[in-house]
Parts: sequence; C-alpha cells; structure tokens
Amino acid sequence: MHALPNRNNAHHNGSETLIFLDPPAPQQRPLTPPSQSTMTTQVEDIIPLSQNLMTVEDLGGMQFVRIDCPAVRERQAYALTEPLNEVADRCNGRMTVDLNRVAAFSCAWINVLLSVSKRCHMRGGKLIVAGLSTQGRQMLKQMGLIKQFNLV
Repeated sequence: MHALPNRNNAHHNGSETLIFLDPPAPQQRPLTPPSQSTMTTQVEDIIPLSQNLMTVEDLGGMQFVRIDCPAVRERQAYALTEPLNEVADRCNGRMTVDLNRVAAFSCAWINVLLSVSKRCHMRGGKLIVAGLSTQGRQMLKQMGLIKQFNLV
C-alpha cells in the first residue's frame, strides 16, 4: 500500500501538480529456511506451461514422441521428464523423440534426454533423437555428448 503524499513529493509544473507517492516500505521477514508450509508462489509471476508439450504416437510397438514447444528450458524439461520416462517404460525403451519444432534448449533438457536414453537402454531399447537442429548438434559436439545419442 502506498503512503499518502506529503509536501516533499509534490511537484508544481505550471497549471499541473504532479504528486508522487512514496514507495512502499519493504516488509521484513524472518530468515528461516523455506519449508512446504512457508513457501508461497505468486501466480501472476509464473507463465503457465502449454498443455501440449508433447504428442505421442504408437508406430508398431515403437513410440514416436514429438516435442511441441519452441524452446525447452528448465521448466519445460522438468514437466517433460516424468511423461517421457513413462513412455520409455511402456514401450520397453523403443522410442524416438522428434525435436523438429524445438529451436532452443537448455542443459536441463540435455540431462533429461540423457536420463531417458539410459532408461531406454536399461529396458532393452534405445532412444533415437530426430530433427535436432544444426545448432543443437554443434552444442552436443562441443560438450562431448554427441556420441551419447542416436541422432537421425
């Protein structure tokens, strides 16, 4: 809540009087570690994730997963982790992830792909990554991870 204007924050400019409100006083909070009960999030600060981050299609026992968002950052990677793991389990590790629609991604997404790839391998299958951009390939190559993936 703003304080009421006082004489020090009024400015006269010809026929107009501009009144500036004092900024709100900072609220003091005790320094305690966050817990489930004390953590709060302001909903208006978080942009909701798209409901359609991925599409799954069965192609004769192999699952074809199309990632349907232009950028996979930390939040998207986190949201995709469990569904991708479930697909890997359901198809015994035989899956393809299509990244044609993904223009940019973070290291969090690379970690998800590595994890899903290992999961597929443990189930007796393999993860195939399709549609990776030239820039994405370059990034994986520079990081020494290009051989960790089956790229097509």
